[in-house]
Amino acid sequence: MRDGKPSNRLTAPAGLAAVFFAALLIALAGCGSSEASRPADASDLKLKIGYVGWGEDLAVAQLTKVLLEERLDHGEVELRRVGIREAYQDVASKKLDAFQSVRMPNQSAEFERVADRTALFNSWIVGTTRASLAVPAYMDVRNPEKLDTAVAQVLTIRPDASPVGKIPSAALSDYGLRAEREYPDAPAMLDEVAQLYEEKKPFVFVAWTPHWLNEEYDINYLEDPKGSLSDITRPGSLHMLVRKDLVDKDPTAHALMDAIVMTETEATNLQVSIREAKNPENGVHVWIDDNKKLVKDWVKSARERAADGS
Repeated sequence: MRDGKPSNRLTAPAGLAAVFFAALLIALAGCGSSEASRPADASDLKLKIGYVGWGEDLAVAQLTKVLLEERLDHGEVELRRVGIREAYQDVASKKLDAFQSVRMPNQSAEFERVADRTALFNSWIVGTTRASLAVPAYMDVRNPEKLDTAVAQVLTIRPDASPVGKIPSAALSDYGLRAEREYPDAPAMLDEVAQLYEEKKPFVFVAWTPHWLNEEYDINYLEDPKGSLSDITRPGSLHMLVRKDLVDKDPTAHALMDAIVMTETEATNLQVSIREAKNPENGVHVWIDDNKKLVKDWVKSARERAADGS
């Protein structure tokens, strides 16, 4: 050392040793970086799925939770109740990993707001969904123009909590109807439906598929001769929305959700099983026992695709 400054020169043996040690550190650092870039083991991961409470969304979320935790050795799957806009925003901001009930075209505006920050799977329902105003079959009406508007109550759901959005005001006026009761969410409206149906009262309400109400009640979906319900009655599809990086963060969950496809009947029966069971997971187990091959194919596909990184 001269002038209080350390020398940068090394003796030959010390220099070689230092070069070798530095190279070793770089190599080890490279290995560490590679490991860090790999997805964590599925058993160490926690998945967060949002649901609004429509019936079909909670059912498929419960099914996903059971299959991941019990069949695919995944870590905890948390189901979180949210509003529609919150579901989209939280997936986009990565507060949620998935929202599994994107109903198109009804929710296309919500999706467009987050399309660049999320990924949308193909429809998990075979065929198309259906929605409209409906009445109990005991009213013996299919054409809304023949409804007795003096006695018919129209039950609707607050637009920001409805799977089909807002019922067009023009449609109600075209058919001489009024939205007399607007409920905060679907379960609240369906509680009223259950009571009115049991009492055989005349009423009109919002109905959709796939949903357990179609199995539990004998109903008629109303026609739309004036075309003013078109935004609600257009054939639709159901999709799963996931955070854009889910395929890298959690390939097992990504692969399973992308593999799930079922018919309207299968989706309805899943909801019925859950409703009839003492708890949701028991209901899912009953449904899985009745659909062994379908579930086996999903799980097999999820394992293979997760292993391949696709």
